[in-house]
Amino acid sequence: MTPARTLTTARPDLRGPQKRDLADFTAWITRSERMKAACAVGEWAGRTLGLEPLFSLMSPKDTRSLALAARLVTINERRDVVDSENCIMFRHLAHGDSRAGRRGHCMIPTLHTDRLTLRPYQRDDFDTYAAFLASDRAIHMHGPLSRDQAWSWFTNDVASWALYGFGSLAIEMDGTFAGGVGLVHPPHFPEPECGWFIFDGFTGLGLAEEGARAIIDHTFATTGLETIVSYVGAGNAASIRVAEKLGAVLDRDAKAPEATGTLVYRHTPHPAQRSVS
Repeated sequence: MTPARTLTTARPDLRGPQKRDLADFTAWITRSERMKAACAVGEWAGRTLGLEPLFSLMSPKDTRSLALAARLVTINERRDVVDSENCIMFRHLAHGDSRAGRRGHCMIPTLHTDRLTLRPYQRDDFDTYAAFLASDRAIHMHGPLSRDQAWSWFTNDVASWALYGFGSLAIEMDGTFAGGVGLVHPPHFPEPECGWFIFDGFTGLGLAEEGARAIIDHTFATTGLETIVSYVGAGNAASIRVAEKLGAVLDRDAKAPEATGTLVYRHTPHPAQRSVS
């Protein structure tokens, strides 16, 4: 797994986010440092990720950000999708045509099992992801969820890789997006948790077990974690069966995010599990 990129400017250094940054997120830096940081990130995103155009949205009352945008060499674009009274859209000009990299997730692995490819999420996955979370099938995931809530889940799944060194992956079967599996550790979770979901048309095939086994094995092999939990609703019989097939053991003493109604199944490394390539 390639580590997150670190960018160096004249003053601030830009690196991948880390867990300890949560406590310092609101720390203030000078306007000069913000300008240099924004320049470095924008130019890196254009070159490495192929992102073009790049936009910034800001309030007309935010004079500091407006001044910063002007110094970054931008074009003021007003579009129908933006309320011009409350928000101004700035399009950042490209700096040359260099595209040293390609669009992708350089630090997120792709795993293979007998039937599945577990790959990084892509932007085009979101509509399918959000539709699932908006359905009654998501009842055991605190759903149905709005599209905005689904976006928070989607970005959390991706960001976990940079924050923790583990995260979630999309499940593909025969080239088709079939669900998701992976680890998350939001602030309200007592421990890192492995969860899974399978879309309609792919249930009953054992994909959740196969995908979860692969990512659990990978996580134990590549991180310092010695245990992983799965939080399962007491009424979620399908996920209870998956957890038990994975060899997880019900831990009645473990803390759960919710006060009642959640079972905690504990996974530990197992030498016989060799499903990842």
